[in-house]
Amino acid sequence: MNTKTQKELKAFTKQVGKYGIWFESLPLKKQLDLLMMWKSDKFFSKKQNINPSLKKFLAENSNRYRYRVPKHIIRQTTLEKLLS
Repeated sequence: MNTKTQKELKAFTKQVGKYGIWFESLPLKKQLDLLMMWKSDKFFSKKQNINPSLKKFLAENSNRYRYRVPKHIIRQTTLEKLLS
């Protein structure tokens, strides 16, 4: 992963808001998949003169089976974040 992608991922992680713990619980590959999906969704929404909504995008994708994270992993990530 190059530095540009790392910077984009770090900035995207800051933007996710209340979905932060869920997003950090995902494996790196799935985080990158979501980042690229958001970039393409944002591009095509702007092309059609629709305001892209990150909140709506995350709400839709956090419930998809592909991006589900077991509760014990979310708890572990939450504890790690609180203790660091």
